[in-house]
Amino acid sequence: MTDVASYSSLTAHRQCPAKWSYAYVDRLAKVERVRVELSYGSWWHAVRAADAIERGRASGTLMHVPKSLSTVDDGPRVSTKHADLVTEVLAAADTWWASLPEEDRQPYLDKLHSPVPDNLRRMHAAYLDRWHEEQEQEEVVAVEVRFSRPLRDGVDLVGQVDLVYRDTRRGLLVVRDVKGGKSLSRNMADDLMDSQLHLYAWGVNPLVKEWTGESIRAVAYDRARTVAPKSPKLTKGGTLSKSVTDFDLSTYLSFAAGEDGAGVPFEGTKKDGTGAGVYTAEQSVIERLSSREARQTWFDRTLAPLNTNVVRAHLEAARDTVDDTMRTRERTHPARNFTAACQWCDFLSICRAQVIGGRDVDFEPEDHGLIRRS
Repeated sequence: MTDVASYSSLTAHRQCPAKWSYAYVDRLAKVERVRVELSYGSWWHAVRAADAIERGRASGTLMHVPKSLSTVDDGPRVSTKHADLVTEVLAAADTWWASLPEEDRQPYLDKLHSPVPDNLRRMHAAYLDRWHEEQEQEEVVAVEVRFSRPLRDGVDLVGQVDLVYRDTRRGLLVVRDVKGGKSLSRNMADDLMDSQLHLYAWGVNPLVKEWTGESIRAVAYDRARTVAPKSPKLTKGGTLSKSVTDFDLSTYLSFAAGEDGAGVPFEGTKKDGTGAGVYTAEQSVIERLSSREARQTWFDRTLAPLNTNVVRAHLEAARDTVDDTMRTRERTHPARNFTAACQWCDFLSICRAQVIGGRDVDFEPEDHGLIRRS
């Protein structure tokens, strides 16, 4: 029987064998009523996949597409047969959001600053505005490609690639991973040390070569900030308040136009009202928010040639980790890596109870906020 390894399982074991054992042997998971980052990320992936499928169909270059796009756990699946697929995904988000109890909506509003469907539409429009020129140089080859490739005897590496496209400007095939987050702080050095895309490029390459006759030659991350920009504020004197700076160009221009398009009235600092006036968009602010640095705080991309030495290093590390997982399976009690990261671990409570109570004492997962996955 062939076992499987994934990027997430390899990463979990490197963090802590006990964490890996809880998640992948005992199949325990934290009970969370609302998982905002994970759920919203699933919706954002669905929107990006839908857009890529539409582009691939329009260019006639699409060679693989899933039968449907997944969204949140236990949420709707959207058939890819629809022509206007982005609209269908957004409509599914509307229906899903309307069905959520009020107490389940609030965590999204707290973290995203807007309802999920509204934020998806805002992000999609901003994304297209940011990357429309670059996307003209892309031919979509495949979307959401699942792969399985032998990693070592008896173990296959499995995963799913978000996007395979041809960079027509550079003449090479690229695998791209879509990421969403509260803030964007990764860089090329981070991407080099992150094994996910390097392993995924290796894993999916036989399929892509079968379809196109070409090999993957580059990897790319496509990162988007998920929180909604804040609305600027004015001081009484008619200047932008320094207490609110986290906004993008579109939000600023909408604010500066005012409700009637003629600007934003301000009362002035003098009691007689002689200092009052109307604030309109400042060219200096427009230029600052239009800069590459400012735009990168909301949307960012990296592209790097696929280096065989880097891929080989990640494969060797993956095989070693697989060997480690096999040793962990054979042990009655998995080893624990005690670090400061323990305080954020989903399994902290049950792990601590087992450390204090002894290895042979049984504990009910439910008593520690955990469920057993099927």
